[in-house]
Amino acid sequence: MLIASVDYGLNCGIAVADIEFFRGEYHLHEVYLNTLYNALDKTNEILEKIKPFSVVLEDCPKLASNYSIFLFQSIKQNLEKLNYSTESKNILEQNSLVLVSPGQWKPFVKASNIDLTAWITKTDHEKDAMSLLWYILRVTTKKEIKYV
Repeated sequence: MLIASVDYGLNCGIAVADIEFFRGEYHLHEVYLNTLYNALDKTNEILEKIKPFSVVLEDCPKLASNYSIFLFQSIKQNLEKLNYSTESKNILEQNSLVLVSPGQWKPFVKASNIDLTAWITKTDHEKDAMSLLWYILRVTTKKEIKYV
């Protein structure tokens, strides 16, 4: 099952993993990892093309800039047009769009010291997208999550 993670901003990090449950832990196999520079349309196009099982999107902070709010709303609305829904908070349910605030996932990931080295990242945006994906799977499944 393909799950996508989007760390949006002027530069948008996208991580898409094929998730496999193996010997009591989840393995995340790289399908797509990239940073898109000032490319909202390209971000939406990639998500439409890949058609992930579900998507985790960083929620918009309360004090975000107008541009960040615009980006968040645009990506969220595009995903909703593709029949993704925020009704389910379970990333393992098909067509779920799970919103996670930076205040939730960043401290948890920082304290967990996760290993992202199996995938070669070029930017912090890609690392953030991978970390966000790791976080949502970890808190949802309570299982070990491993990038392979």
